[in-house]
Amino acid sequence: MDKLTEGCGITHELKLRSEFFAAVVDLKRQFDIRQNDRDYRVGDTLQLWEWLPEAKTHTGEYVIAEITFVTDFEQKPGYVVLGIDVFSMPDLPLCIKYSTIKGATIERGEEDKVNLYFESAESANECYQQLRHRRFAESR
Repeated sequence: MDKLTEGCGITHELKLRSEFFAAVVDLKRQFDIRQNDRDYRVGDTLQLWEWLPEAKTHTGEYVIAEITFVTDFEQKPGYVVLGIDVFSMPDLPLCIKYSTIKGATIERGEEDKVNLYFESAESANECYQQLRHRRFAESR
């Protein structure tokens, strides 16, 4: 069951353990394996919340990703692999202040939150790497 059909634009809010969340934010993990209890489809949106299982709570950090591919090949029954493309990291508006990123747009959300959207994973990664470098330099 490889699905390349368009989804109906559903947004799924999901928990993601800290170690996996960090890899998604670093754009090193562009997939997720999930029980297919929500009928995931290409084009659906994932709001991935960083989850601390020991504390049974989330950190408040999240990323937004689009499902780009769905397959159940070689998975346990009822599970799927989701290809994901991160396109919003709400905690990253500072990179615009420190650099010029092509393909980045800022949108002011509710309660004075600022969301930064990217045209591609490459521009998101460039922004994130610059922000990490700046935070490291400022902490020294």
